[in-house]
Amino acid sequence: NDIDWFSLFVSVIIVSSAILSGVFCSASLESVQFSSWANKVASLAGIALVVTSIFVLATDETSDIWDRDWKFYVGVTWMC
Repeated sequence: NDIDWFSLFVSVIIVSSAILSGVFCSASLESVQFSSWANKVASLAGIALVVTSIFVLATDETSDIWDRDWKFYVGVTWMC
């Protein structure tokens, strides 16, 4: 099981830049309305990412994500 490091780093860079740009925009605009709107959009994007990941994993026959112990799922969702 080799890790595709390039794809991993590209994903980390994209997520980091999205977070940093959101924080920068919220801090520089100092608008409660924009901050509220950005928070709602970010929450919807996060939910969409989780739902998309579930559908992708559900259709992948090689994925063993559903065969794990209950402790794995508790650990993954702990911070949510």
